[in-house]
Amino acid sequence: MTLPNFQQALHQSSQAFAILDPQGRIDYANPAFCQLFGYDSATLTGQSIDIIIPAEAADGLSDGGFRCGPDATLPFQGEVRRIASDGRSIIVMLHGNALYDAAGAIQGFVLSYTDIADRKATELALQQANEQLSLALDASRLSLWDMDILQDCACVDARWARMLGHPEQAARYRASAMFADVHPADYQKVYQACMAVLRGSESRFQQEFRYRNARGDWTWIRCTGKVVARNAQGLALRAIGTSQDITERKHNEELIINAAHHDWLTALPNRFALTRHLAAALARAQRSEKLVAVCMIDLDDFKPVNDTWGHEAGDRLLKDLAHRLQALLRQTDFVARLGGDEFVVIMEDLQEEAALQQLESALQRLHQAVESPFALEAGIEAEVGMTVGIALYPHDGIEPDALMRQADAAMYQAKQHKPTRQRWWRMVADEAGYHAEESSHFALYGAEASQLLHKSARLISRATELYISRFYQQNRPAHEALAILASLQPAELEQLQRAHRDFLLQILSPEQQADQIRRDSRQLGRIHSLVGVTPALLVQSVELFRSHFSEQLNVTLLPIRQRYRLLEIIDSRLQEQLHAQLEAAAEVQSEYLESLSLPMPHQGTLWTDAVGNELEQLGRLPGMQAVLLMRLMSDGVFVPENSRGPQGQFVADLLQQPGSEAVVDPNSPRGQGLSAVAWRSGRICSSASYGNDPRYARWHQHAGKVGIRSSMSIPVRNQDGLTVAVISLFGAYPNQFESATMQQFALGLQHRWELILAACTKPAAAIQQNLAIALRERLFAGGLTFYLQPLVDLKLGKVVKVEALARLIREDGQIVSPGVFLPLLGDADLDHLFRLGLDKALTQLAELDRQGLDIDISLNIAPCTLQDKDCPRWVAEALARHGVAAGRLSLELLETADIAPHEQDRAIERLRQTGVKLVMDDLGSGYSSLQRLSALPFDTVKIDQSLTLNLRKTPLTSLALMRAILQLGQDLERQVVVEGLEDIGMLEAACILGATQGQGYSLARPMAQASFIDWQSTFRLPAAAGHISSYLGALAQHWLYAQPSQAAARPALADCPLHHFLQGQRDVPEQVRQWHAACHASRHAGPASQQLSQWLIGQMQRESLPGSA
Repeated sequence: MTLPNFQQALHQSSQAFAILDPQGRIDYANPAFCQLFGYDSATLTGQSIDIIIPAEAADGLSDGGFRCGPDATLPFQGEVRRIASDGRSIIVMLHGNALYDAAGAIQGFVLSYTDIADRKATELALQQANEQLSLALDASRLSLWDMDILQDCACVDARWARMLGHPEQAARYRASAMFADVHPADYQKVYQACMAVLRGSESRFQQEFRYRNARGDWTWIRCTGKVVARNAQGLALRAIGTSQDITERKHNEELIINAAHHDWLTALPNRFALTRHLAAALARAQRSEKLVAVCMIDLDDFKPVNDTWGHEAGDRLLKDLAHRLQALLRQTDFVARLGGDEFVVIMEDLQEEAALQQLESALQRLHQAVESPFALEAGIEAEVGMTVGIALYPHDGIEPDALMRQADAAMYQAKQHKPTRQRWWRMVADEAGYHAEESSHFALYGAEASQLLHKSARLISRATELYISRFYQQNRPAHEALAILASLQPAELEQLQRAHRDFLLQILSPEQQADQIRRDSRQLGRIHSLVGVTPALLVQSVELFRSHFSEQLNVTLLPIRQRYRLLEIIDSRLQEQLHAQLEAAAEVQSEYLESLSLPMPHQGTLWTDAVGNELEQLGRLPGMQAVLLMRLMSDGVFVPENSRGPQGQFVADLLQQPGSEAVVDPNSPRGQGLSAVAWRSGRICSSASYGNDPRYARWHQHAGKVGIRSSMSIPVRNQDGLTVAVISLFGAYPNQFESATMQQFALGLQHRWELILAACTKPAAAIQQNLAIALRERLFAGGLTFYLQPLVDLKLGKVVKVEALARLIREDGQIVSPGVFLPLLGDADLDHLFRLGLDKALTQLAELDRQGLDIDISLNIAPCTLQDKDCPRWVAEALARHGVAAGRLSLELLETADIAPHEQDRAIERLRQTGVKLVMDDLGSGYSSLQRLSALPFDTVKIDQSLTLNLRKTPLTSLALMRAILQLGQDLERQVVVEGLEDIGMLEAACILGATQGQGYSLARPMAQASFIDWQSTFRLPAAAGHISSYLGALAQHWLYAQPSQAAARPALADCPLHHFLQGQRDVPEQVRQWHAACHASRHAGPASQQLSQWLIGQMQRESLPGSA
């Protein structure tokens, strides 16, 4: 092939090509090259290829050593950065090779450039999405795994290695071998759960277990997963899931368990731990035939310490005493605190014949704990004594509670005879009339317990009042409770104290049963979790009540047996409610954190669908009163775009009332709210007490009515770090969003929404929620209509088809464009709109038939509707219902990268089988490849109007591209429609380039059906065939005749339409006419042709033409 012929072949290619001489100067650049880099061919000819090469590629993309010359490395291929005429950087794939003459000498070079900017942008977006996902996974300590079951292969990410303390790197393991590092005690349950999922008897794997880490000890793992692929026989092929490090949570649970079994003040075992230890000690003694001593200790003169120096001083003394007791006991002895100043010591391994001697020796050591003063604070000391009552197993009883009662009775008697007693301790056997107790079962919720609670009602009430008074002292509550109480108004604090008092009296009432206590306590536990009450604080409050109850019981005359059993009842109920609260609190925290790991919307999901689904989930969380997505309008006012939750609509309505809207202006009182602050700062903001927050003074009354007590606003940022929305949460309880757990939840929620934003279609402009709802309702309640825009045969001047364009007519007659209401619709709405629109369009077509108009109709179809497998049935049923031949209906498919090509191809083929015609809409704006365009059964291709509008911005490249597409349509036997013919010049250019059908304002605007019927009867083409009336038309005519492929078709000068146009224009320089004449006189009139082109471009840019017909 000769070089001229080679150039001619490249001229029609959509690939950018340049041919260089041996020195690297441009001999030829095809139209695609000119369009890519923004130059015209005349400017490029003779220039060095360096014109598009940056002096220094800052991003490191260069030619990789490719240079024009005899030493060039050929062939060359690589990604490089190039510079367009307007300074833009373009990332391209460069292919370079040499052209040789017959002798094998280099005659020049041919370079091809493929614009890969879209691919790079996609890669960058994917990279950013992966980074955001990584942040979200890091925040939640999640690792991802993927298992090929048949190959016995598990792939895990680097976070798995990190959580186990190994070097961070992704890895592949034999899946079955990973079971070897599961803790032996957990192995069986993990294995069985895994097998159940693989067999299909369970749909989801979820287990918590210990796994060996790099240090050789154990990391707690929470693993969830599911099978995502099975073969035809149901055999599992692939499973995916997550692993989460829950060691910290398990540690906290252990702390809770420890707190439930240990005294919060002294860290000694409490009554429950004592009961468990004593039962085990008695079992050991029974086997070894040894004795066990139960020693009940009560301090002497302790009350004056509290009364004189305060409870804090008394607490310090008790902690010091606990340390002394532990240091003085034998290794086999056990000490516990019951509450107040009561302690119990259990002594084991006492010999029958030497028990008294062993006891006296041990008690002497025990007494040393009070033989030296206790330092209360600087310069202040206190002295206390002790009284001990001792019961021996098996002589004084054989059951733990019997021995405890006997020891308590002996201690009580020793206290009563303190002035006359000979020793500070007393044994049960010392008392006349005391006998070993027989076994007796005591029902904690039985009749005897109920009678005892009735008898002790005043005692319980007195102790409750004392506890409430002390707990709510300003300087008394634990540090973590202060923040919670500080968020309350005085009336709320008073109400809380009453509720606290009523709850205690309720669970200690004689009529209350265990099930009701658990139910009431679970409800309270959920509330406590939401306001930030920690397990430690709950345990401390129980111990504080127990201490005050013991103090009151010590000054009450009750028989020993009743005294002990009353304590047992109180302790049992307190522990019952404590465990129920802790269980419920853990469930609440789990609900919040697990909401962050729900399935994400798939790539390309409509923003409005994703928002609705996500807000729905958030609105169901415990304590959530309202959830709003706030967007900023162009006037600086925030509008709730969507809302959920019990009071979501109320809050949304309130924030849309005139004067109540939040604004972004920091100088406005309405710009101080959390949504505005979060938007401006990009930080998560919260308010612990909505009613106390002066920023919400104007809303206090409204918020109080619907139970809104706290709030949080979370900014949602795009990939550039700019805030595009704010999620506003409104809680039913004060302090709801202040705890460490809630702060972790907020960060996870922010990451989740930013991932959703990256995955979804671009959000539409902000619109008030009420307006959005009104528009949606009107759309499906008779407001939908279709305007018709004609498609015109540009040769015959005849309307061949109309495109039905959706419009929304409001009650007041206002017309709303699809650009406003379509973004408000989700996938299901768009499906419904299509079916509704299909019926209306076919109805309108029948009306046109009745008017004697033999034309077809086309309708747009959304990608989501195309994907619906029922879509072909909808179309076929509508056609049959209206009696319309399938070939008269065209469906216009918009290009989208959100649907995988093979899935879209299958959907198109299904639709094709209905017999309707298919139109590829907006060719040139999407991602089409020539291969797909030629393979898919499209009847018509529409050139995107953005390309048509570019005729006046980059005329030469746009003319070349339009001509190439028209030629391509002809080669592929596709009808091509040119959209966007906005003025006469564009219309003339399209006709000159070979367009046979067109659409645009120069022909007709979209119009109501009645207007269309009137219009078509008088329509005439605004431009006559072969006649030029605009400089854009003149430029198109000159460009076409300048193409080598048109040389034979070029007429004589006298017959040239451009000649007649120039002759008809005033003030055309004579030189211009000479340039044009030279183009006709010689086939090598390159300079004259270029000069004429530039002059026509200048005139075209200055001309003003009418638009619509």
